[in-house]
Amino acid sequence: MLAVLVIGALWKTIDLIRAPHDRPLRALAGCLALLAAGHALSLPAVTKALDAATGLGVAKVSYNVLVFAGLYALVAFFVLATGSDRRRLQFDGLLLAAVVLVMIGLMLATAPALRGHTLSSPTMTRPTIAWFYIVGNAYFVYAYLSVGRWALRYARGAASRFLSVALWLSALGLAGLMITSVNRGIWVVVRYAGGPPLKQLNAINWPLSNASFVLVTIGMCLPAIVQAVGAVQSWLLHRRLYREITPLWTAMRDAYPELVLDRGTGGSIHRRFYRRLIECRDGLVRLSPYIAAAAKGRDTSRSSPAELAGYIRTALAIKPAQEEPGLALPAVAIAMLGEDDINSDVRELVGIARALG
Repeated sequence: MLAVLVIGALWKTIDLIRAPHDRPLRALAGCLALLAAGHALSLPAVTKALDAATGLGVAKVSYNVLVFAGLYALVAFFVLATGSDRRRLQFDGLLLAAVVLVMIGLMLATAPALRGHTLSSPTMTRPTIAWFYIVGNAYFVYAYLSVGRWALRYARGAASRFLSVALWLSALGLAGLMITSVNRGIWVVVRYAGGPPLKQLNAINWPLSNASFVLVTIGMCLPAIVQAVGAVQSWLLHRRLYREITPLWTAMRDAYPELVLDRGTGGSIHRRFYRRLIECRDGLVRLSPYIAAAAKGRDTSRSSPAELAGYIRTALAIKPAQEEPGLALPAVAIAMLGEDDINSDVRELVGIARALG
């Protein structure tokens, strides 16, 4: 879970650098960073080191504050992304501040030697310790419920099926985490009242908590995985098309070297492919009068890629090595290049390039 949160935080921070004024993205990046920091603090070695450097109990309070703030930021993301009433955020912000102040106060009111308490500590009958967990778990119940409701609401209008599934999985995991928080609250109340530890709740909570974290993790990862797979597929497609269009591009480059936009080889494969596509298109427009002459009256706009490849070979042969300065020959429509659909251009130009190759 921590690794997923760290990767997600870095990913969204990079996106935020590109779009610094995107408020929903800002909230999401902050959410992931806060949750990652909180889960890092829950690691025993980190908890021990922080408490040793500051004071017993600081790590526990810091963990809760960071996770609370992360969940609040996630609610803020949904509110900002859907354009909903922001007064709810003000209420949630005030509630968060109140809960944090109460928990800090309860920790300060606890004897310094007892601030390293856990749910299994025998000191659970002390009011400041018991109420620390009661208040914390009550807020977790509220936060998980709020985020889960927003996830379900957002899922109904999700732009893609994968995003909808991811949000439903996250909502289901959040519901499980809410139940574990309720169970922990019951555990604390029973212990505070002097009752025996409810081992049945522990038997339920451990597997439920693990399963819930798995669901939330899958829900968080699924959109990123789909996005990554799509990016890889797009990269592979453009790399293949970049290579396939090379015969046509080479012919146009040799005929009209001044049309080459950038003689460098840098840039992403997407940029290089579209640059090469534009150069091929411009070259064919320049060559079109000679193509029309090679076609001898045939309608080149309806010619097949193989026929056009033959006309292009002939056109390149009859084209003067040095055209007269200022000579402007009228362009002729070929290969459906007048359409606005870039995918049509790609299909036609790649088809011609294959025939030329």
